[in-house]
Amino acid sequence: MIDRTRFLDIVREAGRMAHARWPGAGHALKSWDKTPGDPVSEADLEVDRFLRRELGALLPSAAWLSEESVDDVKAVTKRTVDA
Repeated sequence: MIDRTRFLDIVREAGRMAHARWPGAGHALKSWDKTPGDPVSEADLEVDRFLRRELGALLPSAAWLSEESVDDVKAVTKRTVDA
């Protein structure tokens, strides 16, 4: 069973991280195209790493599937229903 309080804390922190890096929040947002028309920013990658680490610790049996990272083989070979 997932610790829902911890889950919500993680998601809220990810939101705070993204908001803090939003243009106009006092930071210049560095971004580039992964491929033409497919942008990514430092904030995207930072939030992705945070979520992967924290959610992975919360539910280690789950796979990680993200637009910003290489596919985890478990994401296509296993279905986790521990929630």
